[in-house]
This record gives sequence, C-alpha cells and structure tokens, in this order.
Amino acid sequence: MPFAPHILIVDDQPEICDLLAEALTQRGCVVRCALSAAQMRDALADDVYDLVLLDVVLPDEPGLPIIEDASAQPVPVILMSGYADAAEQHANGDRPFLGKPFRIEDLVRTVERVLGTGSAPAPSAAAMPR
Repeated sequence: MPFAPHILIVDDQPEICDLLAEALTQRGCVVRCALSAAQMRDALADDVYDLVLLDVVLPDEPGLPIIEDASAQPVPVILMSGYADAAEQHANGDRPFLGKPFRIEDLVRTVERVLGTGSAPAPSAAAMPR
C-alpha cells in the first residue's frame, strides 16, 4: 500500500485551508484542517501527523509553541505567512517557510522535500490567493 501522508493544515482563513486541502488530497494525502490554535491543539491530541502546514499568525495565540509543546511526537512543520514581519522572522530559520501568496507547485515541492517523497503528479497552474 502506498504511503499516504497525514497532514494537518493550520490557517485561520477557511478558503486557504480548503484550497490547500484539495491540492494535497488530490495527491494522495490525508488532510485535516484547523482554523485556530485551539483547533490545532485538539487535532494534535486526536491524531499523529506526518507534517503540519502552519500559518504563523493565528488569531487566538501563536501556533509554533503549540507544535513544539503539544505534539505527541516530533512532527515536521512548514511555516506559512503573508505578513512581512513574520516572513523576516522565520524565512531564514531551521524550518521550511512559504511566504503567501505562493504557488501550489511550490507547496507540493516543499511538502515532498520535507516528507522525503517525490511521487506527486505535476500540479495545476493554480496560484494561491492572498
């Protein structure tokens, strides 16, 4: 049976969660979305994930400390943000970072690199909205 990565998408914009979830589901991933730090905490308590896509600016609290403290096991994280100050803070860190807006193919390539896979089909030309 092929590897189906379990991915948690954390973003306070439902349309972004839906867009990313659709793109990754079409590539064989099992995806769950969380729209807040509280929902992310619940998701991490409920399941084990192979990867977390995390918007670094959430409305209720910063998400990065939750990932580091609440995950049942170490989980790779790809950080995302459309805010310039967050981009500057995280872009040169030790975690992969995607500045919004980004292209779906950039997301897929980053996910494949972090997961160590390379089997995703070529993505469509759709671009991620701001």
